[in-house]
Amino acid sequence: MGHFLHCRAFRRQQPCYRTILECLSVSSHFFPSSPPPGSWFYWGDNYCDAGGNSWADFWNVKDFPGKRAMIDDPAAMLPFALLADGVPMDKLFPLDIDRAFRSLAKIRPHVSIWWTAGSQAPQLLQDKEVVYSVAYSGRVHGKPGINFTYQQGLLDLSYFSIAKGTTPEQKAVAMKFFREFTVPENQLVYMSRIPYSGSSPNLDKLLPAEKASQYPTSAANRKVQFMNDIARWTEIAPTVEKRWQQFKLGL
Repeated sequence: MGHFLHCRAFRRQQPCYRTILECLSVSSHFFPSSPPPGSWFYWGDNYCDAGGNSWADFWNVKDFPGKRAMIDDPAAMLPFALLADGVPMDKLFPLDIDRAFRSLAKIRPHVSIWWTAGSQAPQLLQDKEVVYSVAYSGRVHGKPGINFTYQQGLLDLSYFSIAKGTTPEQKAVAMKFFREFTVPENQLVYMSRIPYSGSSPNLDKLLPAEKASQYPTSAANRKVQFMNDIARWTEIAPTVEKRWQQFKLGL
């Protein structure tokens, strides 16, 4: 049985993905028009109200006390750690890996959980198990009692692809779906159900002004976020992933 797959931007360059995917174009195994981007943020019940708007504030457990939850993903956490340590957003790459892990070591005693599923962050916040958390924007947007900020968020793209072994008939259906997903009006329908914006450059023109600020890809919100260096991450991923596991174990 054939399938089409969804993966984040930094994963799409990894060789293991390319071995299981159909080639969709001359240069790529991935549908070039991505499904909705998502962002990583930090939030909690009173974080923004108390003046927090940076990773340095998130690391500041004196002025912002309480347990934290963070994603179990070094591709996100290393840049956040460097921002917390004072590295300007436009100077993040190439990543200073040693400096990032030193910064992470400072916050580790205050992290209750390294979450692996997007649904965990809002649940942890609503259950009062943590006060602040990294989370996906679409998971917490509109949730009662959860405030958030786009400041220094990681704007992360996602892609659709088709698994090898998919029948021609199934592939044809998937490609039709991909085509429909490029239509900005169709992306608006999707966005009405979950606050992830689509990849069309024409979306801002179609969105009501009062709603544009809700999405991570609006012009104003893009300015205060950054994107990962995907090519560089592919090179360092094996080494960093191993060090990340050792870090979590306290080795």
